[in-house]
Amino acid sequence: MNFDSLNIGSNNSFDPSKSLCIEASAGTGKTYTIQQIVARLINDGTPLNKILIVTYTEKAAGELKDRIRKKIEEVLDTLKLNKDNKEDVEYNKVKDVRLFAEALREVDNAPIFTIHSFCQKTLRENAYDAGRPFDMTMIDEEFVEGIIAEWSRSKWLDNKLYQILLSSGIKAQSLIKGLSGLLCNSTNIYKGTDNSGSEIVKLSEPKGLKFGSINTSCDEVCAMLERGGFAGLLQIRVVGEAYLTLKKYKASTFDAVQHQNGKNGPKDVAKNGKSVADFINTLESWDGTGNKKIFGTAQFGNELKSAQPAELFDALNLFYEGLNDSAGIYAKIGNVIKNIFLIEQTPELFRKWQTYKDSHKCQSYNDMILSVHHAVLAKDSYGNESLLCQKLRKQYKYAIIDEFQDIDGQQYRLAELLCSYHKNLFVVGDPDQTIYTWRGADVNRIIEFDKCHADTRTILLQNNY
Repeated sequence: MNFDSLNIGSNNSFDPSKSLCIEASAGTGKTYTIQQIVARLINDGTPLNKILIVTYTEKAAGELKDRIRKKIEEVLDTLKLNKDNKEDVEYNKVKDVRLFAEALREVDNAPIFTIHSFCQKTLRENAYDAGRPFDMTMIDEEFVEGIIAEWSRSKWLDNKLYQILLSSGIKAQSLIKGLSGLLCNSTNIYKGTDNSGSEIVKLSEPKGLKFGSINTSCDEVCAMLERGGFAGLLQIRVVGEAYLTLKKYKASTFDAVQHQNGKNGPKDVAKNGKSVADFINTLESWDGTGNKKIFGTAQFGNELKSAQPAELFDALNLFYEGLNDSAGIYAKIGNVIKNIFLIEQTPELFRKWQTYKDSHKCQSYNDMILSVHHAVLAKDSYGNESLLCQKLRKQYKYAIIDEFQDIDGQQYRLAELLCSYHKNLFVVGDPDQTIYTWRGADVNRIIEFDKCHADTRTILLQNNY
């Protein structure tokens, strides 16, 4: 439903008893809309300290608190929820001015946080319920960098992937510095396992190189790099099998076509009666350097049309499907191996870092989210919800999450659990402005919010002010 941010909260478009998803592009009044919602909730009798508001930065949290203070002052001055709404008189009335007077007194201590400051406050006030020491100190990523430096001199000396990366021509110091930054980031994204032993944020399956429809394995990629050229390509099992099939039908021919873009539009040039033997010779001479493809389209075209028997067609077609991927394929191997290496090392590095922090009573900012997540999801010996979960649900009746397109899976599950009793979760965001996918953000969480939450109302703010 399209709507104007000027009226939301001061008419019947907003039902506080149901979840709400607001998709707001830049300049459409997102912050104004949050002000309006807060004013409506206060008017309905909800104290300001029962409305949890989470945004992404400390600056945004401070600005939002100032805007809500001004909104409350405006309501007290005009006795209207929205001074600009002239139409919805009934919904625009202030029911009890004392509610807003009390809210104005509370606004400096209003629960408007970043996710980190919310978790920090929760742990500070509920350390016992969260099972955390009271005297935790903050730690940065220097310890992780120290582990990585140590492993590069010991543990990784026998690691095949690390040795391949070292042999690729990168200086050891530069490689370690690059891996250090990547691994520090990945340990912050990776959250370990939950109480059931399942990964909270699942690491992606290591992806090999693409060659047409083929996904290569880690072992195949390593073997490719060791051999190079067409001999390296044959280390991909199905490619090697296809090559043997070509040799079996060496005396055969096949038909292909070359698709061209000419001055007068697309043009197809037939490449009929091509020799399988010539095709094999061309493949074998490919050295894999630069962006050179495994065969030239001027000679063999870029789409296979016919070959007999079917076994030969499938073998030839595998090389046609991988034609474009063959260009620069060896230049891509370094990044592929690096990604496989990161996914392999991250869980152990995460566990070692967590062990150190637990034994030294220290935590990082991301640990605070993890600690609250674990404490809220924990069950007692009877299978009941944790004391912290019950306490937070009583403490906050509503939750408003700003920049919802940028929250990660852990933050999302935490918000869902806290709001699952009252079912009053209001999210605001712009699907086109997701910038933290590298930290686990998933734009589908806002796009599909109404599918995951029954009776959700979705509002699109499209008037640009």
